[in-house]
Amino acid sequence: PKFKELDKQKAAAEYIMDNHYDGIITVGGDGSLKGIKALAKLLPADMPIGFVNVSADSDINGDQSIGLLTCAEEGARVARGLFEDGFTHKRIYILEMMGNRGGQHALHSGVAARAHMVIMPFFDLPQDFWSQAASRLNDLRHGLIVVAEGFMRQHRETLAHKPSASQYVKELLLEAGLKD
Repeated sequence: PKFKELDKQKAAAEYIMDNHYDGIITVGGDGSLKGIKALAKLLPADMPIGFVNVSADSDINGDQSIGLLTCAEEGARVARGLFEDGFTHKRIYILEMMGNRGGQHALHSGVAARAHMVIMPFFDLPQDFWSQAASRLNDLRHGLIVVAEGFMRQHRETLAHKPSASQYVKELLLEAGLKD
């Protein structure tokens, strides 16, 4: 987080120049991409700079990260365990997964685990959806809901208690009639 500060970026650029780097290759996700973009402004224009996207939640629009499918399979393994436990013990699980903006990790993992619902970051679901979902889950008495961490983020941040995405989904379902 401190790399967002200009003095930290300048110190990194100075270190790179003092050590005569020939180029920079950054490996990471969205934060790393933002960091190298900021750093590039402080480096010579002719310095080669590369980026390899390995974001587990594939949050860089228009690009699929290396390892996305491996991460999704591991996420699906966890989600399948919750699905099976929920069925056996008559529980409803709400699993919050990576997915700040794109939600690819949550989508792939949730579908592979046969989740009853996968809620993406950009969804804006009407009240009747929540009522129907609560009613159906009450009838089933078990369920798995996968929600991407970015779901309704801007709205949630305006709430006094600042719930996580999974807590917020639970609150919406309870308000709509889900029996806890």
